[in-house]
Amino acid sequence: MVGVRSFNYSPDLLIVDLDGYGDLLTDDNFNRATDASDEVVRSGDIGRIAGMDVVVDNTQRIGSGGDGDDTPRAEAGAYVIDSSKYGYELTRTPIETNEYEDPERQADIMQIFTRKAWATIFPEAAAKVDA
Repeated sequence: MVGVRSFNYSPDLLIVDLDGYGDLLTDDNFNRATDASDEVVRSGDIGRIAGMDVVVDNTQRIGSGGDGDDTPRAEAGAYVIDSSKYGYELTRTPIETNEYEDPERQADIMQIFTRKAWATIFPEAAAKVDA
């Protein structure tokens, strides 16, 4: 967090991996904003800490270790990000829709398609944090 602030950025987002999420849930000082329910699974938002929204990323390990026989437990990891400066989302293909009926299934079907990408503008607006 100090590294991001040293470039005059104001981090507003903390992305934690599953190990970090487990650590936060056992920390008495972490005040969860939501109950661990379907809403957490849907949005990934698990609360706030130090003025930052905290979200969980269950798609990858952010921290180090835990991959080999020498490291029995992985270290939790996180990213601290100033989301207003880091980058932006761009649309490669605008939203296209296709609606039709399928009489065999007795269904009205709507297909929605778009392609998005992420462009990093200021990579120093994000920093990796290892526990």
